[in-house]
Amino acid sequence: MMKKYFKMILLFAILIIASLYFQNKGKTETLNEDKKVLGLPSENGNNLVSFTLGEKTINVSWIEVSDAQSLSLIPNFTEKLTAQEALTKYACIALTSAGFYTKQNSPIGLFTYERKQIKKTIVSSTFNGFFSLNDFYTPRITRQLPDDSLRMALQSGPLIKENGQILTLKMKNDAAERRIVIGVTGGNKAYLLVFYDPQSVFMGPKFADLGKAVSLFEEETGIVFADVLNLDGGTASLFYSDSLQLPEAVISGSFFCLK
Repeated sequence: MMKKYFKMILLFAILIIASLYFQNKGKTETLNEDKKVLGLPSENGNNLVSFTLGEKTINVSWIEVSDAQSLSLIPNFTEKLTAQEALTKYACIALTSAGFYTKQNSPIGLFTYERKQIKKTIVSSTFNGFFSLNDFYTPRITRQLPDDSLRMALQSGPLIKENGQILTLKMKNDAAERRIVIGVTGGNKAYLLVFYDPQSVFMGPKFADLGKAVSLFEEETGIVFADVLNLDGGTASLFYSDSLQLPEAVISGSFFCLK
């Protein structure tokens, strides 16, 4: 009788242990799935650096535009494609948000793509820079619009770095948001970059700290820019490369597409 009672206790204990094992196994798999949040960097870490800015960790990922002929500026003011739809439609290997736009779905400032101008230049202390490509596909960031024939031109801002010097940025209602910027080196090579908080991917540096963030990126990577221009960030920003996918929360007004 005692042996039978002991066997029953032993069997009951085995069943409890097995139950706890499978419950914990299920929880582990759920946690692992939760880590696959859209917007977090992939595990390979290509083109990804991190540094401390104030009390926050900031991640930076970048896309090198090795051939400027492969870079397109695409308006999305009326078509209102999502990033995923734009990637498919335009066969982009990389995609970011580009210029700012109004509530009336119109670009803020100059917007020229494939030699077509859909908005003229405006005078603005905030949108004080231009990114352009000329007939020789030379990428430039300038305070004044170049006089030569342009295939592409986008007015945006503010300028973050000009002629090798980080500029002081003071903005009203400065907030910590995800930032997309475009930089051009002294050798006329363009890069698209995203600065974001890995703990909250729509957050990032304030404008007041963006110049410092660019300098830290340059120190970490050895990629040094002559000029850097801010693009549309925050909830309308997006960044898709082979190692990172950061989707938008609201439709972006325009895209930079790398083919």
